[in-house]
Amino acid sequence: MKELPSSIELLQDLRGLGLNNCKNLESLPDNIRNLSSLRTLMLDGCSKLGKLPEDLERMPCLENLSLRSVSCRLPSLSGLSHLRVLHLDECNLTSGVMRRDIPLCSLKVLDLSGVFNIEEEGGIFLSDRLMGISQLSNPRALGLSHYKKLSPIPELPPSLRLLDVHSSIWNSLPPMHSLVNCLKSTNQLFG
Repeated sequence: MKELPSSIELLQDLRGLGLNNCKNLESLPDNIRNLSSLRTLMLDGCSKLGKLPEDLERMPCLENLSLRSVSCRLPSLSGLSHLRVLHLDECNLTSGVMRRDIPLCSLKVLDLSGVFNIEEEGGIFLSDRLMGISQLSNPRALGLSHYKKLSPIPELPPSLRLLDVHSSIWNSLPPMHSLVNCLKSTNQLFG
């Protein structure tokens, strides 16, 4: 399947759409934004996906967006005020893809692990986002594994329970007092 039929917009009560590993999927119809009840959109492994609809941010109920191992340009997500989970791990993101208008205020889970070509952006996106992570209202998990050079995080938010930085090289660690809640959480899980 190279593309979804435009008649998908007729599925007004659709809450989840999983197209994982549709290796031939090249595009989504622009009218996918009309799925006003859609809460979950999973496109993991859609390696030929060339673009996402530019006005994806007009999907008011979208809470979970998963784009693992996808190589397309990321449109603005700033209007997704209910977005709770964003997976961009293992993406081969093209130049200009890492926009600054990802709605971090509502995210509970942000996974940027193994994002390729992030250095093309001069690390600006990642640095800015990490600097602002302490401003997030209630993040629970942050994935930053597999980076050769990871910018320091000044302070982690107290709500953070999982920080995945395995196989990453840090310029400097975040302040130890900001890791306390992550360590407590790990102890509760494995202790």
